[in-house]
Amino acid sequence: MAPALAVLEREEDLRTMAHDALDRWLDQLAAATTTAPTLREISDRFMATRSQLLSACLETVIRQQYAAELEQTEAACACGRRLRRRRLDAKEMSTLHGRVTLHRPYFYCDACGVGCHPLDAKLGLAPEHHQYDIQERTTRLGVAHRGLRRRDSPVAGARVGPRR
Repeated sequence: MAPALAVLEREEDLRTMAHDALDRWLDQLAAATTTAPTLREISDRFMATRSQLLSACLETVIRQQYAAELEQTEAACACGRRLRRRRLDAKEMSTLHGRVTLHRPYFYCDACGVGCHPLDAKLGLAPEHHQYDIQERTTRLGVAHRGLRRRDSPVAGARVGPRR
């Protein structure tokens, strides 16, 4: 397949997945009421559910852009040995756009005693649950974790409290 055609197919797949996520989100909004809502009620529903849509889109983009890395079965160790994937580890992440769980490959070198998730480095993931976008925003704002759930907060909708 020509490279340009492959790019077009990936973009179309991405659009299809994003449209599916949007359709599911709109169906949830429509099912939430039997009467015509006020503008305030519509806005409140959007605020309460937007992270579901955005996290689905975020996960779709990651799965599309990093498909090969998510399926990776071999990696190179710093010592030069070839490593086989040992397992898939779940990484639950919280971003400003919602929560995402990725199952990424784990590799371990018996000779070095070192294990790694190569995708973490490629994506620039924080080792913590809360990713760098949330960490930077909360640090910059100087806001305590409990204050982030206020509706007027710049990070409203992003849950930054203890993991559940």
